[in-house]
Amino acid sequence: MTPAALRPYQKDAHDATLAALKEHRRVLIVAATGTGKTILFSRIAEEYASRGRVLILAHRQELLEQARDKIGRWTGLTPAIEAGDERADTFFGQQADVVIASIQTLSRRARLERFMPAEFSLVVVDEAHHAPADTYQRVLAHFAEAKILGVTATPDRLDKKGLGTTFDHVAFVYEIRDAITDRWLVPIRQMIARIDGLDLSRVRTTAGDLNEGDLETAMLKAEAVHGVAQAVVRGAR
Repeated sequence: MTPAALRPYQKDAHDATLAALKEHRRVLIVAATGTGKTILFSRIAEEYASRGRVLILAHRQELLEQARDKIGRWTGLTPAIEAGDERADTFFGQQADVVIASIQTLSRRARLERFMPAEFSLVVVDEAHHAPADTYQRVLAHFAEAKILGVTATPDRLDKKGLGTTFDHVAFVYEIRDAITDRWLVPIRQMIARIDGLDLSRVRTTAGDLNEGDLETAMLKAEAVHGVAQAVVRGAR
């Protein structure tokens, strides 16, 4: 299947990033949610795969699966997931072109040492605002010879740790206002909803973001679920 053409801004980002990676080792793309960052880095990965395998790091299972599906559809590369009990490479010596790894798994020493330091030509960090965390830094330090590409919609961290400690060049910025102006995203209509029964006082922060486990516990309480559902229904009328 011939992959579909990139949107104009994706093509601009693709070309700008490839040019930036020739001059810099650690490059960042900032693009709004919904503008196709996964497709974009999939096509960049395709450019680098001829030089060596590509590693993609993400912190949630749905991001791992999304990357695997998009790479399979948009490129001629073979992707495989390295997370939990899943291994990217088989016992028969077959290697995936792209290893899509859970940072929680790969940051463990035993799993990280399964891969040689020079094994990857490019390391992609999805949701790259997490990259200053120790787990990411441990993995990136292991693959010291690889180029690093970060993609994020939110370059500002709540803990004020700058992404400049991990990335040395911003190759492309395409913010939500740009996407709305270009009519790739619909205009924002926002409302404030007070959710009865939702208590976030016990939700900690981890690496500058709300702790996912604490947040899940708070959000799955029956009162919070019903309150969110009622707010959505009211807003949709």
